[in-house]
Amino acid sequence: MLTLRSMKSQSSAASVEADIRREIERYNAALRHGSAISYEVLKQALQTWEELWAECQDPRSPEEILDGKPLAPGDLPIHGWQSLLERMQLLGYYLHYIQRLLGRSLDPETEDPQHPARGKQDP
Repeated sequence: MLTLRSMKSQSSAASVEADIRREIERYNAALRHGSAISYEVLKQALQTWEELWAECQDPRSPEEILDGKPLAPGDLPIHGWQSLLERMQLLGYYLHYIQRLLGRSLDPETEDPQHPARGKQDP
């Protein structure tokens, strides 16, 4: 027969087990959420890189390159240097964010002082 003390003990054990399961579910949900965010930022970074790569491709045909046709000074980048530099900075932000997210250093006090947006600082 169950006594009052054993009933409380079983109830307490069930409560602890339920708490542990809730914590595991919360942790797994946080991992899924972080993974989804990382994936989206990485996808944007790769898209930006593909745009930069396409913009930096030589506009001459292979025959023109073999014949030694010079590259006109304004041919690269296609959309201008300002656009290229803005997208390179954006790519840097994406990659830095992914690094921080995956490194779990989202605390503002532990941010990298050498990040391009902060400017280089001497130690």
